[in-house]
Amino acid sequence: MKHPILLLFALLLGAFSTLQAQYPGGGPGGARPGAAGRVYGKVVDETGAGVGYATVQVEGVDTIYAGQFTQDNGDFNFEQVTGKGPLELV
Repeated sequence: MKHPILLLFALLLGAFSTLQAQYPGGGPGGARPGAAGRVYGKVVDETGAGVGYATVQVEGVDTIYAGQFTQDNGDFNFEQVTGKGPLELV
């Protein structure tokens, strides 16, 4: 072989180029365990009006991961929520 370094470089380039072809969030089936996510929504009463200053929490089995009051119009937004296992909005 005339150029073994060139061949090695081409093989390494091909191997590392596949790393950028991965799905964001760990794959098409969902996020990887422990990945951060976003939870948002609006608390409304029976008439559909937003409920201001209501308490909203994101809970796991034995842990509260995040909590806050809603805004005046009932909106809430949790950024970068992480947790293990199923999470529940309370």
